[in-house]
Amino acid sequence: MKIKKLTVGDNSGCNRKGERFKVMRCLDGIEVGETVLIRFKDEFETSSWRKYRLEEKHFPSKYDEDRRRHTGTFVKVKA
Repeated sequence: MKIKKLTVGDNSGCNRKGERFKVMRCLDGIEVGETVLIRFKDEFETSSWRKYRLEEKHFPSKYDEDRRRHTGTFVKVKA
């Protein structure tokens, strides 16, 4: 089974430092509990790939549901 990869925009740098972060984007095809590789990118650098597990995903509003924009919480997987 191939592990999925996501690149997340993080201009402030705050998401890449923590053990958990939230993202608003389409997460179709990624199930709760699944482990994915994520890297953070800003205008100057891109981090290395790190393993995170999707802890929860939901649509915060009908507007977001119509546009398939989930709010997902990812937790860093300990090595």
